[in-house]
Amino acid sequence: MKGTKNLYIANSGPVATVVKWRIGASTGTVVAGTVGVPGNSSTQLYSPMGITLDQWYNIYVADRTNNRVQLFCNGSSTGITIAGRGSGGSSISAPYDVKLDSQLNLREKNIKILNFSAQDTKKQALRFYSMSATTASASGDQQPVSLCIAQIEQVRSQLQSDIEMLQSSIQRLQFAQERFGELS
Repeated sequence: MKGTKNLYIANSGPVATVVKWRIGASTGTVVAGTVGVPGNSSTQLYSPMGITLDQWYNIYVADRTNNRVQLFCNGSSTGITIAGRGSGGSSISAPYDVKLDSQLNLREKNIKILNFSAQDTKKQALRFYSMSATTASASGDQQPVSLCIAQIEQVRSQLQSDIEMLQSSIQRLQFAQERFGELS
């Protein structure tokens, strides 16, 4: 991942995991899947092939044999099926790679499988709401995808705190400038 000293590796076959290795470390940490237990539950992968991370270090995994894309929120070992299997879910076949474009649309084999939407009252289409939205998204099988919302709210809260601190500093500088004249 650009800007980090970590390498993320998809282990296919009987291991069926995604491992995070800190560059220079002698061991890695399993961040998705259950070691040696391939499967199709929310904590398992069968054939993880392609992986990508977003700016919040959430992991998107193309789980080839399960015909799905799983989202593992940063720090969570439970995945969310955001494309593929599931009643009413989108249909994808043996995904081998997954990417996020500059607008954070999720693509598999260069086909957009997730896109942003401000409204989806029927929740029949696969949607992933903007990271700046306050609502969670919903997948095609009407299961809420909300595990990452708390993390987004933490980012929003921190940004708001930073903005308030900056505004306070500007007000203090303006007061000092009015009281003591131009500062150099």
